[in-house]
Amino acid sequence: MKLLNKLSEMISNILLASLDKKLDDIRNDIKQDIKKVDESCSKNFLVQFLQRVEEQEKIDEVEYERFYEVYDHYTKDLHLNSYIHRKVEKLEKEGKL
Repeated sequence: MKLLNKLSEMISNILLASLDKKLDDIRNDIKQDIKKVDESCSKNFLVQFLQRVEEQEKIDEVEYERFYEVYDHYTKDLHLNSYIHRKVEKLEKEGKL
């Protein structure tokens, strides 16, 4: 009976370890998907906002604050630096931002 209990315990441990690995993989996949969505939403907002600035649409101070929040998140949290960064620099040099 001791042997049977020991075998049962070993099988349970193996199954739990396998389940933990699968759950970790699922969590990592979800985190990656969330990051992709976050990046995409941030880029979309920034591109649209910068287009409005370039077209000299009326933008109030709250919208500018939100832009800088998203831009900080884009550069500092997501560590992205792309065509958006170049566009921001261009608009800053032109005095539009």
